[in-house]
Amino acid sequence: MPRCLFGLPLFLLAGLDGQAAEPARGFAVVELFTSEGCSSCPPADKVFADLARRGREGEPIYCVGFHVDYWDNLGWKDEFADNAFTQRQLGYMHKLKVDDVYTPQTIVNGTRQFVGSRKAEVDTAVDEALQSPAVLRLTLIPELASDSKSLTLKYATRADTKPLFLNLAITQSAAENDVKAGENKNRKLQHVAVVRKFQVVAEPKGVAQGTWKVAIPEDLDPTEATCIGYLQSRSTFRIVAATAVPLKKPAP
Repeated sequence: MPRCLFGLPLFLLAGLDGQAAEPARGFAVVELFTSEGCSSCPPADKVFADLARRGREGEPIYCVGFHVDYWDNLGWKDEFADNAFTQRQLGYMHKLKVDDVYTPQTIVNGTRQFVGSRKAEVDTAVDEALQSPAVLRLTLIPELASDSKSLTLKYATRADTKPLFLNLAITQSAAENDVKAGENKNRKLQHVAVVRKFQVVAEPKGVAQGTWKVAIPEDLDPTEATCIGYLQSRSTFRIVAATAVPLKKPAP
């Protein structure tokens, strides 16, 4: 009988028991740093939405929309913004040797960055990423509480992952806001893949397996949310594995 992890045979976890497995297909993690307070961001939101559509249609494209908070002082506070997302972008600024943080910024697989509205450049980077096989595989198993107020997310990958950290996100599929002040005053902005919860796992002994327990925002419909996980090099920020699973309300 095959050994099991989280109740699944290990061969279903893509060779996590150390046996040979076929190379994982290529993928693209697309991180967009955006803000409702930035007048340059809506065009990038549209490029991002097109990539999210490709992901919904079956391509391994994982969109992660981070709303930063440094535009909130221009008269409009972005309700999805979080300073932790700004700090994440600052980390990329130093690692990728960018002169400053800016929006809209799109980063593909942790190593290539572009102005998010430059569709041709972003699409080219995504298409090239899809042609490069993943280095590792990652499995996520979500367990939503019966009252939909909390989530237990189990994750598993290969055991020798000490130089990596694991990013876990819950994203909202779609959102829109009528902006009443700031640079986008009187515009209705539409968003996709909005990060509502985010956690970085960086254990000294590696992140081979574990559990993330998190409260679900009260205004988030579980049927309109996705759990995304991606493994990232601590030294280069290159993303080496990614996956996503829908966050659904348990059947009665």
